[in-house]
Amino acid sequence: METLTGTAREALTSTCEDVRDGGPDDVVDGVPVGLVARPAGTDQVAEVLKAAAAHRLTVVPRGRGTKLTWGLPPTSADVLVDLSAMDQVLDHAAGDLIVEAQAGTRLADLQDVVGQAGQRLVVDETVPGASIGGSLSTNASGPHRMLAGTARDLLIGITVVRADGVVAKAGGRVVKNVAGYDLGKLMIGAFGSLAVVTEALFRLHPLPEVQRWVTLPVDDPGRVDDLSQAVVHSQTVPGALELDWPVGGAGTLTVLYGGKAAGVEARAGAAVSMLGADAAVSDEPPAGWGRPASSSPACCRVCATWWRPSVTSAPACGARPAAVSCTPRWVARTTYRKRWYACVTCAPGTRAAPSWWTRRPG
Repeated sequence: METLTGTAREALTSTCEDVRDGGPDDVVDGVPVGLVARPAGTDQVAEVLKAAAAHRLTVVPRGRGTKLTWGLPPTSADVLVDLSAMDQVLDHAAGDLIVEAQAGTRLADLQDVVGQAGQRLVVDETVPGASIGGSLSTNASGPHRMLAGTARDLLIGITVVRADGVVAKAGGRVVKNVAGYDLGKLMIGAFGSLAVVTEALFRLHPLPEVQRWVTLPVDDPGRVDDLSQAVVHSQTVPGALELDWPVGGAGTLTVLYGGKAAGVEARAGAAVSMLGADAAVSDEPPAGWGRPASSSPACCRVCATWWRPSVTSAPACGARPAAVSCTPRWVARTTYRKRWYACVTCAPGTRAAPSWWTRRPG
């Protein structure tokens, strides 16, 4: 990197013990990295960013590297701030239903800790191995958002480091004590472009005693819309709902119920009555539940989880069988209060949305 002079390298090397040259494994969506700094705490992140700002270096934060191709690539990456060493659950107050963790903590590891007390953070691990900071920065969420909202609804406190190295905190352990601007919501979905998230505080929910997934094969978008609305607005109170419609195949509508055993069985039974004789109940989630499409011969599921089913047919996104090594890249837009998703891997060399993107829904 031309901007990484000897003075700049020396300044960054002094900020934390683990600083090295970037390598092939550190490339950010095709953009090479100059230096990789792996701080162990918020104070070291602050020193790294302060040094980078003093030498006018570009900085890219990285959690576990599971979503580096989401969003647009950076124009340059002089310094990559690797937060994987900041992987501690700092505090779990089970009696208050709150947990505080560092940004590099894997979501699965946090769930293991709080699960020992019969609790959970109701945030789906949309990509295996995802970190807390990465999930917040990309605003990743899955079907459980229907029950408890997205991460922005569960976040009650946050610690970030600004580009100039200043540490800022917002929120607190008790919701009623929180005042002023909601800095946490500003950081969610910002892809690390506003500040580096280093710590986060969440409110938790009890683990359900049992869970049941009611699945129904579907092939008519109009019927899917009617059934989904019927279930969502019924007294069965579903915890989540997801539509999986692979390219070139039939779809599957899945509804999740959780809670006390007797109540869940009754609610699932009522859902089967609404959905019809082809509906089935399982105590295990279907394959791919809560996650975007993984690498497969047909990588694009734009006609699946979140496309609006009230159109007469699945959106023609230009999807076609791709190489097995194909990694989907998802873009999203909300129009008329509806969420649309597209996999731009199906159009190599362009990040433009497909032709149906700006079409008026329905």
